[in-house]
Amino acid sequence: MKLYLLRRKRNGMLGYDEAHGMVVRARSASRARAIASENAGDEGATTWKDAERSSCSYLIPEGREGLVLLDYNAG
Repeated sequence: MKLYLLRRKRNGMLGYDEAHGMVVRARSASRARAIASENAGDEGATTWKDAERSSCSYLIPEGREGLVLLDYNAG
């Protein structure tokens, strides 16, 4: 299994009740996108499968200590 960082591309305003980013454990990038799609909020499931609207990057386990993802959107 691998870790993937998925982020929405900023094509306009990001709203409430929407996921803006996720870290997903999956066998492949396409499976990571499918899992993200299954956990979508009001942004819509197709956002996570569309490379024009979201990115999907492999996270290597090595690296500096620190936060991987904090996606905070308070209402």
